[in-house]
Amino acid sequence: MRYRAGIAVPSANGSETATSRGHRRDIEGLRATAVLGVVLYHAGFTPLAGGYAGVDVFFVLSGFLITGGLWDELRDHGRIRFGAFYARRARRLLPAAALVIAVTMLAAARWSAPLAARSVVHDGIASLFYVANYRFALLNTNYLSASAAPSPLLHYWSLAVEEQFYLVWPALLMLGATVWRRRRHRHRRRAEPLAGVAVTIAAVTVASFALSLRLTRTNEPWAFFSLGTRAWELGVGAMLALAAPWLAKVPAALGRVLALVGLAAVMVAFTAFSSATPFPGLAALLPVLGTAAAVAGGSAAGGTAPLGLLVRRPMQAMGRISYSWYLWHFPLLVLAPAVMGHSLGLVPNLGLVVVAAALAAVTTVAVENPIRYAPSLRVDPRRTLSVAAVTTAVVLTAAVLATGSLPPSHGHTRTLAVSLADAAARAGQAPSTTLPTAAAALTGASAVPTQVRTATTVAPDPARQRLHAVLTALKPALASAVREDVVPANLAPSLGRAANDVPAPFVDGCLDGFTDTSVHPCVFGDANGSSTVVLFGDSHAAQWFGSVNGVATARGWRLVVMTKATCPPVDVEVFSPVLERSYTECDRFRQAALARISSLHPALVILAVARHYSDVYHFQVYSPTWLQGMSQMVQQLRASSPRVVVLGPIPKPGTNIPQCLSAHVDDAVQCTQPIQSNVYVPAGADAEQQVVRDAGGAYVNVEPWMCTTTTCAVMVGNILVYRDDNHLTDTFARWLTPLMGARLDLVMQRGAS
Repeated sequence: MRYRAGIAVPSANGSETATSRGHRRDIEGLRATAVLGVVLYHAGFTPLAGGYAGVDVFFVLSGFLITGGLWDELRDHGRIRFGAFYARRARRLLPAAALVIAVTMLAAARWSAPLAARSVVHDGIASLFYVANYRFALLNTNYLSASAAPSPLLHYWSLAVEEQFYLVWPALLMLGATVWRRRRHRHRRRAEPLAGVAVTIAAVTVASFALSLRLTRTNEPWAFFSLGTRAWELGVGAMLALAAPWLAKVPAALGRVLALVGLAAVMVAFTAFSSATPFPGLAALLPVLGTAAAVAGGSAAGGTAPLGLLVRRPMQAMGRISYSWYLWHFPLLVLAPAVMGHSLGLVPNLGLVVVAAALAAVTTVAVENPIRYAPSLRVDPRRTLSVAAVTTAVVLTAAVLATGSLPPSHGHTRTLAVSLADAAARAGQAPSTTLPTAAAALTGASAVPTQVRTATTVAPDPARQRLHAVLTALKPALASAVREDVVPANLAPSLGRAANDVPAPFVDGCLDGFTDTSVHPCVFGDANGSSTVVLFGDSHAAQWFGSVNGVATARGWRLVVMTKATCPPVDVEVFSPVLERSYTECDRFRQAALARISSLHPALVILAVARHYSDVYHFQVYSPTWLQGMSQMVQQLRASSPRVVVLGPIPKPGTNIPQCLSAHVDDAVQCTQPIQSNVYVPAGADAEQQVVRDAGGAYVNVEPWMCTTTTCAVMVGNILVYRDDNHLTDTFARWLTPLMGARLDLVMQRGAS
């Protein structure tokens, strides 16, 4: 599932910063509309599949209210009191935010897996210092982050965007006004700062929108989370604030039409958008301009034209608690499954939303308002900032307590993995040896379990000698690995860094996202090599990059990578559960990749693909459709390359391995699994291997690279095998480079036999 968290913004009416503007009941109603969209979306209420667009509603409202107050102060007094402004922000936002952060960290330490709980603590600290958006952008650089449960503090990204914006916004407005005054003074005209402020706001808005359009196409996580791509939405609200005197002259009847059209636009976004909508980009214009129209309509005739629906008592009540409601709802929805031990459906989630509303009401009355309106704090900004410092210290203490209550993330033993490279290097010294037959060398010890294999004495063959030596070193290492109880202290990567232990294609754009159909110029290995090798497939092809690139670099091959998220390199029609529609981008990518491969005439094409696709993708692995599609793909590739090798499936664990190991640091065998429990289906793999060979390709069974005859390892020595519940760590893939090299050398020597 793809999670798009909304934004938490103050439900203040602007009176603390702009007393002349008064209370806007229609804006309180718009807050209620926005928060309802967000919380119901997170609860899984499918009619509001675009409810995440509530974030955009909140940004526009915030820009309108806060900039309006700053402009009033700048216009009336010629300056902005920065200390008073930041003190107001701290009184309004920090108490409730800090409370929820502290409670969430402690709850995660109690009920989440230790590794997940540590991550929540880090999220909490980032949220406390308003940098959560960039932390989450970094963690969600590739699509795989969406497969894991989200952080219960994910929604704090939006609060970080706002505070980063307002950290610099008053100074920018002052700068614009000052520069304009000086310029006009030189020309002996009236030094009215309005034009300077307007130019500043317009420049920021246009530049930010342009950046949003660009990044939405190329890096959606950064487009979604970053300040630079979201500032334009606050800027639209800011321009409304400057236009308030003119909006007040709009007739009430026209104002009602504007408000109605604007609210309708917001509701269309909530109901028509989904996780498949590229966002923010152009799509964000609908909720942003809709909110702007609703606010403009409510400003008409001196603010007498709000929609009746927005000013109803229930909407006003929800608007007043919207900030705290937003803060509480997401931790409850994310942590409840961990507490209950199973995922929850729509009805329980809606119950949690109601519980969050109750907590929000209590928080508003008992925490927010007493601090926000405390006379002793309002008279002196320094007192507010002192309270903010104490609050921050309290939350950091909660972080220390939460971390201290967690078990250690590793044991005290230290170990090292056997060096496969050394084994391969020593192999060249043996004049001859008893080796597996050629077929077994290509397929692995368990590739054809029903056949009896024979051994034969052959003349020295460097590739086969290296293969035999590496397999000989690997076998006892795996036998020891599946019995290992303790997570070693020198585990590489560490459990905390496992999720980020990814190869280059996952971070440099060479693994296409869901909506990208480009075949990018991703060249690795020896860029000037005389032999070209292509790595082609989905993320399970990209996970082998470390091994294949190591071989390509050593052999002087030019390696071209063509990979796309959740796009099997097999001629099958794919439905994307993420995009919630037919995955036409996958079809276009495959065709573009085949055309590129045809133009390259590579010496070798390596095809790899996940084997845990299920009915939700509208096909089954190893079905007749799959086998026929695999055969057709190999035949098409053989038309462009003399050698095509298909890598078999890696064993798929039943759980997230780093999280499992974090909960069993002294009982790691609890995280291993028998071969029969993973996606390696012997009959299916045998059938797949046969169709690959019949189509002229070679098949490499990689299961013996990480499994004994009965059990699959999750650590080998001090090397972690998996970074999640289905991908290898880049460290492990690179460790297997000598084995991958020996296999590919045999394929290159013997062609497709």
